[in-house]
Amino acid sequence: TFRNSMTPREVCEGFFRHVKDVILTQIKLLSKKRGVKFEKEFSVSIVHPPKVGKEYINELIRLCEITFDQTPSKVISSTKAIGMLAKYNRVIGRGDSLLIFDMGEEDISVSKVFVSDKDDLYVDGVNGHMEPLHIGGINVDYTIAEYIEKGIRERDTIGTPSTGSGQAGHV
Repeated sequence: TFRNSMTPREVCEGFFRHVKDVILTQIKLLSKKRGVKFEKEFSVSIVHPPKVGKEYINELIRLCEITFDQTPSKVISSTKAIGMLAKYNRVIGRGDSLLIFDMGEEDISVSKVFVSDKDDLYVDGVNGHMEPLHIGGINVDYTIAEYIEKGIRERDTIGTPSTGSGQAGHV
């Protein structure tokens, strides 16, 4: 809860503390739900809107540093992040391309993502804007959490075998 006497800076810092609490809570819940112990600390990456300036990005970095006690390991635009996710999930492969529409409050920008024959990912911005369109969306937070859980569920984990399994050591 934020008080009306707080400065915008204090509100942002409070929001990032809230985000950290949510992340730590979700890690604990995921650990309990999947029976996996996370022994390493997590690293923070920043995904920012594509048309923001250096001052905006620097403020996000500052907020991460004071909240998480670390410099972000990666800082990329949302357009590039979407392209990387599409490649990672094999939505696009060598020689394929797709268009990403960034629908902001004031305009829509288009970027082309292309995977070369050498499997390199390229993101090209395209100039030109249109009036914004209202498009319904999904709850992004839950979608990301489900995506992470699915990835963990599909991987083998290392641990002590179940009691009575007859296996010694670690799996």
